[in-house]
Amino acid sequence: MNQIALPETVKNLYIAGNVEEIADQAFINTKIEILNLKYCERLKKISNSVCGGLSALTELTLPESIEELGRFSFTVTNIRALDFSHYLHMREIKNSTFAYAINLEELTLPPTIHKIQAYAFKETKIRKLDFSNLAHLQEIEPYTFALASYLEDLKLPNSIKEIGAHAFNSTFIKTLNLQHCVNWKKIKSGTFFNARKLEILVLPASIEAVEETAFDGFNKTTKIDFSHCLNLKVANISKGAFFALNEGQIILPPNISMQPEWFNLDFGEFEEVV
Repeated sequence: MNQIALPETVKNLYIAGNVEEIADQAFINTKIEILNLKYCERLKKISNSVCGGLSALTELTLPESIEELGRFSFTVTNIRALDFSHYLHMREIKNSTFAYAINLEELTLPPTIHKIQAYAFKETKIRKLDFSNLAHLQEIEPYTFALASYLEDLKLPNSIKEIGAHAFNSTFIKTLNLQHCVNWKKIKSGTFFNARKLEILVLPASIEAVEETAFDGFNKTTKIDFSHCLNLKVANISKGAFFALNEGQIILPPNISMQPEWFNLDFGEFEEVV
């Protein structure tokens, strides 16, 4: 289905039939408030920005055949809640799918998701995301939650193997317990960059390396717990890993002692606990 023209008086749109794909910006410049595609039973793909920019859109219904949501699918819509839990053909959340979904408050993903691509939640206003039931989720790409500055509460499944660089850049998460993510081994560059509200971070025993600026830019009193990370070696903690940290507490495993090169100029006010 290509771009369509609708009069401004059309507020509710129901589409049925053998539609397999909806093209980029198909509904651009319309005033749709309710979009129902439930009976497009062969529909597999929503292309880029199909709903993006529809500032009046409050409700979207998709068929269970859907496999892929395009980039900027929900940018600046007025949708408050999305429940994709029954869309079991979806395997990935694509790059920037929920980026700039400034009114989205609640989101449920299907348990079939394996990967969340970069910038998927950039600058959303979601405060809480619970992915603990996504038993197949293994990879969170770089910048996935970057600038999602309203995000305070995040739960991840124990299936996670990789979290990309700057994944939590500038989020407002306060407490993050990842002790159960036993397949995650490396904290990449900028992972928690500028996560200024983070107060408690518990890491899994599987962590073996910390890259540069992984914890850069904290201002609040922060507790980072490495106490279970017995495979972590001084040689695998990069210079500047805790760059510009000025206060808080780092709990190290007994085989490691604090190294000045991990910080900006000195230890600042950080307290070592072993």
